[in-house]
Amino acid sequence: MKKNIVLLSSLFLSLFMQAQIKDVRIPAPVTNQPKLKTTPQLKIDSTGMTKVVSVVPATIVTPLCPWEKTRGDNDFANNEVRVMVNIHFVYNMRYGDSILKANIQLSGTEHGGDQSTVRGEWQRVVYKAPPGWKIVRIASDTNSLATYFEFETDVTQKHIQETNSSCIVRKYSPATFGFPVRMPTVRDIRISVHNRDRDDFDTVESTCGCGFKIDRIEFKYLRVTLEHL
Repeated sequence: MKKNIVLLSSLFLSLFMQAQIKDVRIPAPVTNQPKLKTTPQLKIDSTGMTKVVSVVPATIVTPLCPWEKTRGDNDFANNEVRVMVNIHFVYNMRYGDSILKANIQLSGTEHGGDQSTVRGEWQRVVYKAPPGWKIVRIASDTNSLATYFEFETDVTQKHIQETNSSCIVRKYSPATFGFPVRMPTVRDIRISVHNRDRDDFDTVESTCGCGFKIDRIEFKYLRVTLEHL
């Protein structure tokens, strides 16, 4: 009797499970799902963005010869000369600028004789901002952007004597001034003063002879702040 009851229970359980399996419905695959919307790319406006770069202004190798005579003749003879140099940078600080210029001043005054005096001033482009950027600020390691110094020439003072195109001139550099020179923005400068056998300068602007002039200016690096246009 008990055996028959167990068999009937097993049969009933088997039939019940089969009925449950038949009622399970597998959903059909969805082929019509809506496409996901992609987030639109945001366009970043770079106007006003700034960056700081280290640059070395271009070396000036074309001679700068003063021509504005204010006293005397065109010759320092063999007398001492007081030489004054002033160099600073120029750009539009209010609105920014695409170029940086060096403003250079040189003057010489003869001691003795007829006190011949001559001066000159020039502006030379020494740096250009990359396309799409402008210069809004410049700085040096010493926070000074001007180089100014004076020195006296003397035949006994250390100098370089150079013969070129039948000219014999005396050339000076920071190593020959005889005293330390503070040059916040200039690494090296070469200046010719005396031309032994000819006039030391000319009063025609386009004329650059063997005498009094700046032969070369080499700059130290600057930190330049650029702003995106």
